[in-house]
Amino acid sequence: MRYLLDANVLIALAWPGHAFHERVQRWFGRNSAAGWATCPFTQAVFVQIVSNPGFSDRSPTPLEAMESLAITLKHPHHQFWPDDLGFNEAVTMFRSRLVGHRQTSDAYLLGLALHRGGKLAVLDRGILTFLAPSSPQSKHVELISA
Repeated sequence: MRYLLDANVLIALAWPGHAFHERVQRWFGRNSAAGWATCPFTQAVFVQIVSNPGFSDRSPTPLEAMESLAITLKHPHHQFWPDDLGFNEAVTMFRSRLVGHRQTSDAYLLGLALHRGGKLAVLDRGILTFLAPSSPQSKHVELISA
């Protein structure tokens, strides 16, 4: 099952100074051969966050962040997933459990992963708040832990 990396995982993978860089590198080493994916949303968030001067003392320009992303995406097991699913359609099965604005991006990305038959790779447990523990969708979430 191919993994859709959420933006935090993608940033940690590509940014050596990230607090979870080593953790994500270990996970990626074990799992990347199964295939991994990005989408326009995760790529745009990568560039937005990494090029923000508040992110790092050595934040690159947006162009430099795009170049860094392009290098990461050359990995042989990477696949690009287009955002070909509307938001409402993607979150239909979670709609009643969404209670906060911070859940919307995770819900969309999980919906996209489900649509593509993949798994969403995340660093935090926040996504689990809108999934029932026994729901079939929970097996489509990979929590990258220490």
